[in-house]
Amino acid sequence: MILMNNETNEAKNKYRELKEALNPLWHYFENDFIDEATIQYEKKVSAGLSNLDVALSGGFSPQLHALIGRMGDERNAFLSFMAEHLALNGYKVLYYTSHDTENSILQKILVRHDYKQHRDQSPSISAIISKISSSPQTLQQYQTSLFPILSNIYVETWNYVDTDLLVDMINSYKKTNQKVAVLIDEKSVVLQSA
Repeated sequence: MILMNNETNEAKNKYRELKEALNPLWHYFENDFIDEATIQYEKKVSAGLSNLDVALSGGFSPQLHALIGRMGDERNAFLSFMAEHLALNGYKVLYYTSHDTENSILQKILVRHDYKQHRDQSPSISAIISKISSSPQTLQQYQTSLFPILSNIYVETWNYVDTDLLVDMINSYKKTNQKVAVLIDEKSVVLQSA
């Protein structure tokens, strides 16, 4: 029996030596991996689209993401969706565009909102506006359900983005809300700094 224990101890020692030889990655896996992975995924925010979340390994991380596409690829429809989704999740959204207006972004949000409520119908924006304007009760319902979204989206239509002003706005929003997203939809991005 003493031999068995010695053999067992030798095997354990060899395993320990092997483990120490492979220490950098093993040590990381044993000690830091779970904590770091947990922190990394806690910081990510869902894109609101399951396939995109999978492609981004769980959603958007707090980094710079660039979406590049040709005119007509519906970047602005995607960005208005992201603005709505982020605002609904507590973000202050600064949305800069050189060719969209507050009205057109609001129309996209209204159509999506109406579609979510009435998937079996597909009314036009004019039908939705008519429905809202003809019924104070419907208007009140839309205002109540859209307030958390629309009160967190700030839209600017500019020919250029003043980076100094943008930094000031981000810092101002961060004083009241730690979660700020900046969306820039430009035909050609022109950043100016004083």
